[in-house]
Amino acid sequence: MMLAYRATAASDATRAQRLFASVTRYRLCSAYCHGGVVVGQRLYHANLAHGLHDTDWTPAHWDLIDVGTQRDADVLALYAELKGTPYDTLGVLGFGLPGVREDGGRLYCFEWQALALGRPPRRWETPESTLVTALRQGGRWVEQAQGLA
Repeated sequence: MMLAYRATAASDATRAQRLFASVTRYRLCSAYCHGGVVVGQRLYHANLAHGLHDTDWTPAHWDLIDVGTQRDADVLALYAELKGTPYDTLGVLGFGLPGVREDGGRLYCFEWQALALGRPPRRWETPESTLVTALRQGGRWVEQAQGLA
């Protein structure tokens, strides 16, 4: 399993999607606007358009943390259980605002990463908090030169 972090919207993103990516980076005080979990050659992630789903992906567009394969089966089982969970827009955009609570029946991408790492999401999950968890679990940066594509 690898955690994947993206700093920009997808190359085919609409103007609204690019704006959402920018607002997300701003609200999370992060360089990253999106994240997912990679098992094998599939990216498992949550977004506004599709909720929690899996897609093809281009590794060169992502920063990657390899956390090993020991959790792959558990992550795929968890994904099968949660597939289609709607996106938690209020959770990510309400980040840090008083009175705004995340919706327990929804997920945003970094909440999904936390679950894949084996821990419940924090009240406001950030890319950096999942990154720290992954590194504490022995994760390591993947150099793009290793040819994952």
